[in-house]
Amino acid sequence: IHDSPFFRDRLQSYEKELENTGDSIKGLVKTCKRLLIAAKELSKAQKCMADVLSSFRLLLIGDKTDDESLIVGAFKEFAELLTTVEDQRDLFLEQAEKRLIAPLEAFRKEQVQTAKDYRKSFERSSSNYCKSLENYLGLSTKKKESSLQESDELMDTERDSFLATYCDYVNQLQDVQLRKKFDFVEPILGFMRDQMTFYHQGYESCKEFHPHMDKLQQKLQIAREQYEAQQDH
Repeated sequence: IHDSPFFRDRLQSYEKELENTGDSIKGLVKTCKRLLIAAKELSKAQKCMADVLSSFRLLLIGDKTDDESLIVGAFKEFAELLTTVEDQRDLFLEQAEKRLIAPLEAFRKEQVQTAKDYRKSFERSSSNYCKSLENYLGLSTKKKESSLQESDELMDTERDSFLATYCDYVNQLQDVQLRKKFDFVEPILGFMRDQMTFYHQGYESCKEFHPHMDKLQQKLQIAREQYEAQQDH
């Protein structure tokens, strides 16, 4: 590694991207948490609706026909459908906590923050190295040979320490750049797949309920027509 102005400019671009990555993850996690809170509130309201429908009683005077029994029992069927869908949503939200938010926060803390910690070590090492180099260059050539040799050895040690820290920092920055291609994107992909699975399960549950809804609609139409026919007389 050559500590040149060009390399420092290149390093600065990596550092800027590191900051952007950390801020982007923070913003995404914050939005995801708000989304999950809203989804949980929706699920809670839907379950409340299901409870009301399940306990609702449509009372009819006299003996009920089969059609009337079907109509009266519709509320319980509606409640069961809502409950089924919301149970599926709860599972999806639980998975989202584990497969989306937790991995993103782990990436930010374990990868991005680690790189920032390496940066602090690098900056300290760079500062110490520059001071040592300045002092070394300011040494008088009139000093004893043994003293100059000792200064050379100390300077070599300081340079080796600086280069080691430099390499560690650069490797960590590159590691973040490489890992975010999959560590950052995979949780979002998993979240989208889980969301699609939830929608598909909801569709299948509603699809199974369609014949009952069609039958109920027919009975309701018959009941309406019978009522209208009586009114005409």
